[in-house]
Amino acid sequence: MISDIFNYKKEHGDKYNKKKFVYLTQPLEELFVKPTECKKSIENCLNNFYDKGIIRLHPRDCAESFSMFEIDASSTLWELICNMAITDDHVLISSCSTAQLIPKLMYGKEPWIIFTYKLFNPKDKTVIDKRFKPIVDKIKRVYQNKGKIIIPESEAELLSSLVSILDETEDMKRK
Repeated sequence: MISDIFNYKKEHGDKYNKKKFVYLTQPLEELFVKPTECKKSIENCLNNFYDKGIIRLHPRDCAESFSMFEIDASSTLWELICNMAITDDHVLISSCSTAQLIPKLMYGKEPWIIFTYKLFNPKDKTVIDKRFKPIVDKIKRVYQNKGKIIIPESEAELLSSLVSILDETEDMKRK
């Protein structure tokens, strides 16, 4: 019924069912020094897996640099996508977004979560403790498998984490 109310179509979820990770973009200009450079660094890492990922655009963000990826610029509610398409095997990547909380808080799902905020240089050094740490702490409190919450400190660590997750979930599918 809720799908009917919000005009959710199966093909909206199919985009996500075929992909392994979701990069949730955010407008970061007000928080970080030179966020475009950091976004490019993350994109360089994600380009290794362009066929396995989809970019979910924030309503106030644009996809100027993600040319290799499938981009979801639809107005489909993220909450419906989380219910219908996001699984425990998905990887949600973002600097630190409340959108990463939705699968767990609303549906009890535990997708992998990668917070990339440590790859950025904050304008105000307290933003990490005031804005990001509370969200991360909240997720850590409610997740049963805390190992599925990753906070890389470098592009190399992000790449290594993605390789490890993709290998692990592929191994589980084969069994």
